[in-house]
Parts: sequence; structure tokens; C-alpha cells
Amino acid sequence: MDGWYKAFEYVTWVFQLGFSMLFPLVCCLAGCWWLTARMGVGLWVYAPGLVLGLVLGGYSFAGFVRYWTRRQDKEDAAAKAPRRSGFNGH
Repeated sequence: MDGWYKAFEYVTWVFQLGFSMLFPLVCCLAGCWWLTARMGVGLWVYAPGLVLGLVLGGYSFAGFVRYWTRRQDKEDAAAKAPRRSGFNGH
């Protein structure tokens, strides 16, 4: 059952990563659409909105990579650490 739990955990991480990368882009493009439709701003506003959305999505991806590498380092350190036995463990 532990294998299924790990598989579902990784699938959840993939969906969360995708959402975290796409949400800023979609929000920026929605803001650009609102500016052009309601405020009469020209279509030029989509270029900075697209760049900003991609930068924010990349920043989210970088944060995910930092978290994941820290997590893997902790798991590797825990696996390599010698097991200490208690007083009654011998």
C-alpha cells in the first residue's frame, strides 16, 4: 500500500506544479483582457502581461525545485545516517 501512496503523492505534486505554473500566466492574461475590454488600453498590454506571467510561473517552478531538492537532501541524509540503538536495543 505504501507504493500506491507514493504514486498518488507524486501525481498530486505534478498537478500542483502545473497549477502553480499556469495560474500566474492565466491571471496576467485575464488582467490584460480586462484592461483592453474595460479600460480601452491597446493590445500592446498583452506583451508585458505575457512576460510577467511567464516570469511568475518560472519563479514558482524555481521555488518548487528548491523545495524538492531540500526534501531529497533530507531524505538522503536520513538514509545515510547510522542507526543508533537505545539502551535496550542490543
